[in-house]
Amino acid sequence: MFTIVGCQTKVPIFNKEKAFSHLVAQCDFGPRNPGSDGHIKALGYFLETLTPLADTVFTQSYIEIMPRTQEKVKMNNIIARFNPSAVEQIMISAHWDTRPWGDRGASIMGKNQPI
Repeated sequence: MFTIVGCQTKVPIFNKEKAFSHLVAQCDFGPRNPGSDGHIKALGYFLETLTPLADTVFTQSYIEIMPRTQEKVKMNNIIARFNPSAVEQIMISAHWDTRPWGDRGASIMGKNQPI
């Protein structure tokens, strides 16, 4: 169980308009499948957005082989740490890329396109 105790704790207020603007920005990059321009733009966007907010921001890069094409693509985990000296911490994670192809689509053509 994670609890926050203390009078000094300031909880930020959720801003739905700002959150939605971040969603729109990500969608404006187009498909974010690994190795694409959208993927590179999204990585830059997240690093640029998180760096002024977090105590530490860094990436863990690795190479992944795409199963369908055997193509090697560079992948990145983005780690943003807030209050890293705190005794208790919480981790939140999410996928920020999109799939390189669809499993199901309205047509055969859609199955070969990035999502």
